[in-house]
Amino acid sequence: MRSTGEVGAGNGVRTRDPQLGKLMLYQLSYSRSRGSAWHQFERLARGADVPQCRSMLDASRFLLYCFVSIFTIVNPVSAAALLVSLTPGESDLRRREQALRAVLFMTTLMVGTYFVGAQVLQLFSISMPSLALAAGVLVARSGFRSVAGADRLTPAQREEGIAKSDISLTPLGMPMLAGPGTIAVLIGLSTEARGLAANLAALVAMLLVSATSYAVLWAAPAVVARLGRTGEAALTKLMGLIILCVGIEFLIRGISEVLRAVNVPA
Repeated sequence: MRSTGEVGAGNGVRTRDPQLGKLMLYQLSYSRSRGSAWHQFERLARGADVPQCRSMLDASRFLLYCFVSIFTIVNPVSAAALLVSLTPGESDLRRREQALRAVLFMTTLMVGTYFVGAQVLQLFSISMPSLALAAGVLVARSGFRSVAGADRLTPAQREEGIAKSDISLTPLGMPMLAGPGTIAVLIGLSTEARGLAANLAALVAMLLVSATSYAVLWAAPAVVARLGRTGEAALTKLMGLIILCVGIEFLIRGISEVLRAVNVPA
């Protein structure tokens, strides 16, 4: 039995001093809580029993992947140069109004294509590997044209843009911002998304691309003047190289899906 005046401090330790007993109890509880917190941290670092953390990490990576893929194919810097060249003598306010309409049109088209485009094509019995392969071919072609320095608009489209009073929908919105390459990238990304978190990450990436594109178009004259033709060409070729890599990645994944479907090791 515990003698009179003794205070238990846990782990079989007893003392007659009440203050000392309280201090020992506090230290013991602190060490236990600290050990528990450290154990939880170790489990988190090892990735044990943390599927939500893994899902968030995968979604963050997919968001970054989507942003880079979409931003490079949209290439708002080239669109800014086009906006300036097709609107000579117009005020900055007029240019910004057209830029806003073009970006809104692009955003609507991107979101619709990502969430509906693949499903619509599947109604025609087009499989997901076929969509990935088709997207890879189109994206790789667009990237190769950018690396080669080809103009994104045909001479007829450029002449039509000069003659128009409002270029927000065509040719600025389409095909400059949201052309066939952008649509192909979005369909390819939709075939890779798995789960709600990935789709939300793709949506956030599209909105970030739209916001960044509007910021570049809003300051189009300053951007064009700062970069110049040489800087714009160099940046366009760099983005074209990234687009080419994204297209090849789509092709590799599409081929892997086909090989897996026929039970051939990929």
